Amino acid sequence: LDVPYSTLSDGRLSNHLRIHLTNKESLEARFKIEITSPPEGVTLVMPMNPFPVTGNSSATVPLFFHFKDSLL
Repeated sequence: LDVPYSTLSDGRLSNHLRIHLTNKESLEARFKIEITSPPEGVTLVMPMNPFPVTGNSSATVPLFFHFKDSLL
């Protein structure tokens, strides 16, 4: 993840982020991540959604925003 974004084969851009989740409960928790009122053409891509985190642990979740370069 050295560059701020990459160009997809269809010409859209892909911006990558990582979110750190912590579950302080003893049972597994599932975290759903979504964009509320995204600009037109912006999509969120994740390996899993909701993302499970076992009890009393943390996880780092990779996610990507795909969008047209005209939104820059």
